[in-house]
Amino acid sequence: MKPFALGPQEELAAEQFRSFYAQLVGIRDAINATPASPVEGDAVAAAFAHQPTADTVRGQLARAITAFGYHPDAAETLGMVDPGYVMAAVADEVLLVQCPRWSGQAVWIEEPLEFRLYGSRLAGDRVFEALDELIRRDRADPRTAMVILLALLSGFRGRFEGRSDHGEIWRWQQALYELVCRQPYVADDPAPYNLPDVSGVTLTGESMRPLPRLWPWIVGLIVVVLVYLPVSHLVWWLQAERVYHRAEAIVKDEPAAIPIRPRP
Repeated sequence: MKPFALGPQEELAAEQFRSFYAQLVGIRDAINATPASPVEGDAVAAAFAHQPTADTVRGQLARAITAFGYHPDAAETLGMVDPGYVMAAVADEVLLVQCPRWSGQAVWIEEPLEFRLYGSRLAGDRVFEALDELIRRDRADPRTAMVILLALLSGFRGRFEGRSDHGEIWRWQQALYELVCRQPYVADDPAPYNLPDVSGVTLTGESMRPLPRLWPWIVGLIVVVLVYLPVSHLVWWLQAERVYHRAEAIVKDEPAAIPIRPRP
């Protein structure tokens, strides 16, 4: 396979996503560092007091997105979906799904990052709608295509969170790969999986790779059965014939036909 290289816009979007996701992973890990079962009383309040608050997290991630140059006014020309919108959607899902013991979840649900920056609560559907539109228009917005691809590779599930997508996300990943890389998807190509190389990334939901092909195993099993049955039958037949002749010699009382082993 030819060496893989991103275009300048895709490379910029990939770097921005890596930077944002690194911050998000750090926040997630800080939240989840709280003991799962702290002792009762004051120790409980002390443990959760060290968790970052929803306002602190929201402000940090919102500043990161706007620093990249993404904001609602710019997104208006892209159907309300730009790379910043996708990053906000990823952040909301990570903090609500992967941080079940976060004391700030109730506050975050009231005002998720998507709502703070873009005034909507539809990312679970809108990201996939934008994805379909990008594929139809073919590289109309390579940065957003790149960020959606990395979001899916990092585990974003949107409206499919908690239920099967019946392979839909996998098919979208293939289509986005071809859109971004300008070449057909190859299962063993490491390039797209190296792009979101962020320490601490946790994959969620179903596996992002397809199940291994079963036909080589099925063919191998058939070959084993076809070889084993006749060979085992032949061995059984030869052994049975020897036993039959010995038994026949005993019945006819023909000692000469019975091999006599010398005593030790």
